[in-house]
This record gives sequence, C-alpha cells and structure tokens, in this order.
Amino acid sequence: MSNFLRTATVLFLTATALFAQMQPYDPPSGPVHVIHPTLTFETSDIGLAVDLSFFENVSSRPGSGQTSWQIMISNLSGLGVILILDTRGWRETDKFYIRTLDPEGFKGPFSPRHLDQAGRLRTPAVFAERFVLEFLAQPDFPQHGDISIHMLGAIPGSPTVTLPMTELPPVRRDQHLRERPVLLLTGYWPPTNEMIRHFSQNELLNPGGWAGEDWEGRGYDIISYFPTFNPPDCDNCGPGSGDIMVDYQDTSQDFWPISTDADPMGIITFSRGAIDLSWELENNYYNRTNWYPDYIAPTLPTPNPPDGDQAAFYRRESSLPMEAIVEAVADAGLGLNPWIDWAGDPGMFVSEFMGYHGVWYKALQDSTATPCYVAGHVHVGGLIDWSTAREAAEETIRVVTAYMDQFFYTPGDVNDDGQMTVQDLVMIVNILLGILEPTQAEIYAADVNEDGEVTVQDIVLFVTILLDE
Repeated sequence: MSNFLRTATVLFLTATALFAQMQPYDPPSGPVHVIHPTLTFETSDIGLAVDLSFFENVSSRPGSGQTSWQIMISNLSGLGVILILDTRGWRETDKFYIRTLDPEGFKGPFSPRHLDQAGRLRTPAVFAERFVLEFLAQPDFPQHGDISIHMLGAIPGSPTVTLPMTELPPVRRDQHLRERPVLLLTGYWPPTNEMIRHFSQNELLNPGGWAGEDWEGRGYDIISYFPTFNPPDCDNCGPGSGDIMVDYQDTSQDFWPISTDADPMGIITFSRGAIDLSWELENNYYNRTNWYPDYIAPTLPTPNPPDGDQAAFYRRESSLPMEAIVEAVADAGLGLNPWIDWAGDPGMFVSEFMGYHGVWYKALQDSTATPCYVAGHVHVGGLIDWSTAREAAEETIRVVTAYMDQFFYTPGDVNDDGQMTVQDLVMIVNILLGILEPTQAEIYAADVNEDGEVTVQDIVLFVTILLDE
C-alpha cells in the first residue's frame, strides 16, 4: 500500500473541510476493530493523489443490521490531513466516520446530504497521528456501491490568506457613542458554555462575579450568554436551559434583544464541534433551508430561510481576524489544533444558525452610528477540557480586542498610548516616507489637521502642539 502511495502523483491540497461535526450528537456505536495493515505516509509525502477502492483495503465486521468497514491511517507527516472521497450508491442510513485514536475522538457521521454535486465528500482536517476511516452500511453495500479515495494529502493547520481591511472607517475616541465598547460572546454545548461563564452578568449563572468589566484593562466590556445542562459535562446535551437554548426559535427570540441591548462592537459565537482537540474558525455562513431538525417542535427555523431580506443559501462571511487567532492559540502551547475552514460550512445545525445571526447582525449595523466591526463563529473540539478551552477563548478575545483597537483613533496619537510624543512624530514621518505601512487607525491619527490626507502640514501642526504643551 505505502509503495503504491509513494509512486502516486504528488498534489499539495490547500482546500479545507466542507463539513464538520456540528449536527446532532451521533457517536460511533462500536469499538475500532482494524486488523488490516495501516495506510502510512511520512514527512516526504506532503501531498498524495491516490485512486483506490475503500472496500479492497479494509477490515469488516458485521453488526446489528449494519456492517462496519474500517481502515487505519498512520500519519507521520506531522501535519493535518484531509481526504476527498468519491462515492457511489450511498443511502440515507449509511454513515461515514473519521475516528481518532490519540486521543480517542471522532468526526461525523457523514451521510449523503454532505456530498457535493459531483458526489464527493471532502473531510475536515485531521491532526491525529493515527486515525480510522469507518463506514457503516447494509452488508450488501459493496455489491451496489463503492467509495474511492482519490486524494490523501497533508495540509497546513491554516492556509495563508490575507483578509481585506474593513471598509468601515474608525471613529475618534472622544466622539465614540459607546461608554465602553462591548464584545458579545455566546456559547452552546460544553466546553463552550463553561469557558465563557465568567463573562456572564447573570449572578445565578455566574455566582463568582462578572469578570468582563474593562477586561484586563483593554477598554472593552466582555459579556456572555449561554445555556446550562444537567449533567454539565454532557455528551448528547440537547437544548439546555438558561440565557439561551440550543433551539432555532429560542435562539432568534433571545439573540435580537440581547444584541440590541448590548450594542456590541464585536460578536464571537462558540459551539462544540468535532469530538477532538480542534479550534476551528468558520469563514462561511448560509441562509439555508436544509437545516438539521433540532430538539423541540417546530424543529426547523421559522421562517425558513431565517433571513427574509436575502435569497435562500445567501452566504455571509466571518470578519474575525482569523489568521491572528490561529497563530495566538497555536503559540499558547495548549495542545490544540487551530485552523480555518475557508471553503466549508458550519454544519447545517443550530451552531451555524447562531453563527449566521452574528454576521447578520454585523451587516445590519454597518450603516449605523455604532457599527459592529467583527463577527464570526468558532467550533471548539469536544475533547478540550474546560480550563484549556477557557485559556483558548481568552487568547481569542485578546486578539479580537486588539484588532478592534484599529477602529478608534485620536488625532496625533498615532501609537495610541494616550498621549502625543516624539514617538508619534516619528511614525508620521515614516508614514510619509513609506517606511511604515500604517493601519487604518494610524492613518487617521496621523492626519492631525483632519483634512483627509497625511502631509507635511500635519507634521508642522504636530510640532506646534508639542511645543505649546
């Protein structure tokens, strides 16, 4: 097997997942039973194009009504892995899983509803050193269907894509309408509700006291809303209870009053994703109609699609500084796998529904006096313990609040340290000379006379102000 792979055409795959585990919780029902030799690739096998039949290279075991076919992958590359599978004959009851072994977790189940128009399944990124592909179907499946592995490739944790600067201009700090800008957080299933509990202003949910007021002296209030569960460390958690519930109608009914009252400058929505150690930032959110049913009737959004101002399946995108978040979480040494799902979707369940609400709210606020500058969703691996998840959430918040700083400025205070000094003068000169590539806020601050451009006149005025002090 490995010799065949090493002679295959090398193909570096930069595509990312089309789907992740955000649908109703449905774990594999049996143990790993692979006895067939593993499919192995090493560091030199950076990307591989393969063409082999899944059923010619698997171990099988009959179950209650279904047969389980499994093949083990040994990933020695040290990088993430995606698979693109061609399928034929899949039925609605068939399930496909990716099961990680170190630690034990899973992604899926995938079903025919996750295939693209060409009948292909592109899997989420897998970062484990060993994992098992498992297919559950009727015993006769190999006679009427097949799964072909066309591509097996190693990918970086995050593709490098530079996000464009927002078109929303910064505002003067002394003219900002908010007393202190708010970053609004929401969470759903654990660990996401527990990792943001200390930012709740609800004394019943957070008896330890609200920790979000001017958090870390950054100039932002952090507030959070989330459901609670019994038991709190649940797996198949259901809708929960509390500030918000994992329910389409309850989400809409609660989100709009909460966001209107908070008037947030930024929104991060969180929920549990795959049962692994991933920190997955979602780029795309759809005004879809093909949602998974939730737990309480009516089980689909009302109306459906939820956003009546846009066509069905209209796509909105995250405005979070995703690459900076991935870098910060990776550098924190938490043992997590942060990555960005640029091409995929957040899973067609209530998680994506909440994520869509966040980016939807931001779009509605773009033309108001108090814009919402950033919004996006993070799927958090279900194997992450609460303490680690809290650390990763706080790293994410630090990046987002630092990013939002660019939307404030004070004329002359280019480095935004609260005073006009020689350091600011040097920055203005460097901007004029092309030595410094400024942020939006730095450009506005360097325009000391506020005539819409940075010129020598700004230097003259700056020196005059500095000498008069």
